[in-house]
Amino acid sequence: MTRRHTTLFVAAAVLAFSAGTAWAGARQNTPVQISESGGAGVAYGSLGSTRNGASTTAFLGCWIDAIPGVGDTGGCTANNGSITRTCTFGPDFEHVIMTLSNLTSHSHIVFAWDNTGMCNYLEISESSLDGPKVWP
Repeated sequence: MTRRHTTLFVAAAVLAFSAGTAWAGARQNTPVQISESGGAGVAYGSLGSTRNGASTTAFLGCWIDAIPGVGDTGGCTANNGSITRTCTFGPDFEHVIMTLSNLTSHSHIVFAWDNTGMCNYLEISESSLDGPKVWP
């Protein structure tokens, strides 16, 4: 191989690898969004996007507490940087425990509540679109 061919080969390889890196996969940035009407509402977002976002007050998450002698309780909460909304699960929420067991730092959460503040919908999804939390 001549010097000219070697240079062209190396340049083509660099372009091929850098093009592959630039198009490594689709990404979406989904920080916390909250929508309400008549006391009911929905909140959604990606944990990674919320954690990695510019807001120092936004947060998103769900929890379950097991309280001996009282029972289990749980809910979800979201803050979009200006307002906070929280809902709690009713007494028959065993199915929620299974859903929440899938929660990771890559998760995208959607939850909804009725006008009494009870959670009536929960969705947790994983996708390559949503990146993980980046620790400082």
